[in-house]
Amino acid sequence: DITKETALGLIFVVDSNDRERIQEAAEELQKMLQEDELRDAVLLLFANKQDLPNAMAISEMTDKLGLQSLRNRTFIFCSIHYLS
Repeated sequence: DITKETALGLIFVVDSNDRERIQEAAEELQKMLQEDELRDAVLLLFANKQDLPNAMAISEMTDKLGLQSLRNRTFIFCSIHYLS
């Protein structure tokens, strides 16, 4: 796949209000990060729905997604809030 072969970064969006599927998101993210083509890709994560009252904090999501175990990989985690 030419897209993966030339990718400099990976964008991953997570629903920070969906506690039931955070483990599924973690598994999918880990699968992608294990691909050889994405070995050097910078990881940009967006925590969607941070404006909701029961949304997980970035620190909790970092833990549940297993990001603390990442070695030799640059990642950025950003909050997304809805503004009306």
